[in-house]
Amino acid sequence: MISKKRIVLSSMAAALALSLAGCGSSGGSSSSATAADKTAPVITLSGASTITLTVGDTYTEAGATAMDNVDGSVTVTTSGTVNTAVAGTYTITYTAKDAANNTATLTRTVVVQAATPSTSSSKYVPYPIRTQAQIDAATTLSGSITADMTLDATKLYKIDGLVVIQPVMTIS
Repeated sequence: MISKKRIVLSSMAAALALSLAGCGSSGGSSSSATAADKTAPVITLSGASTITLTVGDTYTEAGATAMDNVDGSVTVTTSGTVNTAVAGTYTITYTAKDAANNTATLTRTVVVQAATPSTSSSKYVPYPIRTQAQIDAATTLSGSITADMTLDATKLYKIDGLVVIQPVMTIS
């Protein structure tokens, strides 16, 4: 004879088995459902993350690649510009998105520096002129002058081997 307790337990086991079958599981510990993708792609820059240029140089975008743990290689979009004619700091932003809409961003900094003038002491050396004889020796005038003119040369420069006078002229 079957007891009432045994019938109730059997009915509960059958109901549980039907419930699990409706969820797509056979009741074991393994699941055939795929876990949700919550990991963003990983972006890798081609080249350095910071680039320093001088005004007038050419900037060539090196690009970037992205890999996702589920989708594999994904597209990288680039935004931002670099104006090498103007000194400043510029940012290029790289964005990658996988099929689950997980998004990653990475930036590259481009620094455009102003050109520094040469300060070589052998290129521009001022020589003060102290006598009228030095001015006369270094100055040659040709042509005709029809106005009264005063020439006062206060400095003599040597530029790339050439002697140059910095005159101050007054014409009346």
